[in-house]
Amino acid sequence: MANGFIYIMSNPAFSDRRVKIGKSQSDPSSFRKNELYSTGVPEPFVVEYYAFVEDYDNAERKIHATLSNIRPNKDREFFNISSPEAILKIRELCAIKHEEVFYRSPEEIKQIQKQQEAKLQRSPHELLEDWRKNEREKKEKQRKMEQERREKREKELDEFRKSPEGIKQKKLWEEHQKKLKRTEFWDSIFFSIYTFPIFLIIFLFCMSIYLILNP
Repeated sequence: MANGFIYIMSNPAFSDRRVKIGKSQSDPSSFRKNELYSTGVPEPFVVEYYAFVEDYDNAERKIHATLSNIRPNKDREFFNISSPEAILKIRELCAIKHEEVFYRSPEEIKQIQKQQEAKLQRSPHELLEDWRKNEREKKEKQRKMEQERREKREKELDEFRKSPEGIKQKKLWEEHQKKLKRTEFWDSIFFSIYTFPIFLIIFLFCMSIYLILNP
């Protein structure tokens, strides 16, 4: 019961609305469409949709069985169905973990073209303002993400401090600090004991020189 991909591909060379519905262990958008592109097909295949599903072998069999009445050739994975209908059928029959939809309807394509044309017709000032707006939104998004990460770290740290392990670590740290202070205290005492004779000798030497020079 391995997990894998179920994909939908179309080809502009097909005059009907035929699509290919198949399976793959790897991301179909990365290699599968190139495998299917051969000299017998004038146009390359287009990935319209793919879903990462549970038990992809059985999922493909269920889909093919359900759509068997619109499958012209039982030895091929082509079906007389539109991409939106095929997407809905996959969603209905499969346990989907993740999906990507690349399909665009003719209306959507026209809308995208209009948006692109309108963008090209805009003045440099408007384009600059758009760029600045996008940059502000990007910075704001980054700021919010950083704030969320910081709040998450603080929350995790606070939860750790309240946990038994955190309380134990705190006690160990306090004990370590006490030992460190005691060590520093005795170090200072020993330093004073060892350095006092040296300072005394230097003092006496200086006094003797002074007395010799000033009888």
